[in-house]
Order: sequence, then structure tokens, then C-alpha cells
Amino acid sequence: MMPNVTVAGLTDSYGCNQETGGISALSGGHVYVGFPVGLVLNGNGDPNIDTRKDCVSRNPVDVCIPFDYDAAMQIFRDKEDYELNWAMQYLRSNV
Repeated sequence: MMPNVTVAGLTDSYGCNQETGGISALSGGHVYVGFPVGLVLNGNGDPNIDTRKDCVSRNPVDVCIPFDYDAAMQIFRDKEDYELNWAMQYLRSNV
């Protein structure tokens, strides 16, 4: 989609994105709600808000991060940032 950019992820996106930057604190600071404060634009400068009715991603990943039992354990049991660790290893081996 963009020159010199590799998009990696566990799955393709749903084409749904928004710029987040606003925060409201509720319940004495125990609950925070983030909300969009701007538009995300596609390559043509049009707002990129959602997919169409078919729910097909218009923003596929270039490299699919493998997900298996060990990956799930790293994420949920070990509380590691599996995707970030994978991306760092990917960058080290592909530079």
C-alpha cells in the first residue's frame, strides 16, 4: 500500500480505524473512555472510517505474524508483547 512499508499483524484489519486522542475520566478516575479527535485519511485523502457492507479488509497485512499455542502462552500467561517482540526479530533479520 505504501512504498518502503511492511505491514505485519496476526490478522488483516477490518479496515476500521480512527485517530484516538481524547480521554474522559469517569467514576473518580477508575474508568477512562478514549474517543476520536480527528479523521484518518486514506492515500487519496478520503476519510478511512470503516469497511463496506461485505466486511472485507481493504488493508491487508503484508506479513502475517504466526499464531500458535506458544504465541498464546506468551501473550496470556507470560504477559509479553508477542507482536512487538516478533516485529523486532523480523526487523533484525530483514535489514
